[in-house]
Amino acid sequence: WIEGKSRILYEIYEYEELLDSSNMSFDNWRQIAIDIYRNYNSYDGFVVLHGTDTMAYTASALSFMLENLGKTVIVTGSQIPIFQVISDGRDNFISSLILAGHYNIPEVAVFFNHKLFRGNRVTKTSADNFSAFDSHNMIPLATVGVAIEVNEGIILRPDAIAKFQVSTTLN
Repeated sequence: WIEGKSRILYEIYEYEELLDSSNMSFDNWRQIAIDIYRNYNSYDGFVVLHGTDTMAYTASALSFMLENLGKTVIVTGSQIPIFQVISDGRDNFISSLILAGHYNIPEVAVFFNHKLFRGNRVTKTSADNFSAFDSHNMIPLATVGVAIEVNEGIILRPDAIAKFQVSTTLN
């Protein structure tokens, strides 16, 4: 619960065929982008659950495909599967829902281990630690701890509201 904020209502959409993230391709990125486009006017933000192998690639691709983005899109996952007794997945998922539902950060971002990183600046730095992602030479967009700290000064906001669109080709 965040003081002064309403509850977050969410829906879960699951793809018929679940993939190991090491098998992600441009077609999968295009499908995610199209699904966000189709549902754009129905939600305040979006959370994409994703494996860690290609999470940074997916976030970067989406950041270029989702043009004139006015809503938060967060890609997150876990080092340990979410249904294990000890897992970072629950914290990453719940924190992502809170950020996407209560904060206007109109970018594609990766949330991992209490930090929200710009999607096209993040890299995977570890396969063994909960701090698996980092954005070198750039502070996180937000940090989640006892309080949520959003670094407003680095968030990219459009100067003028242009119509949201999806580019399904990467040139």
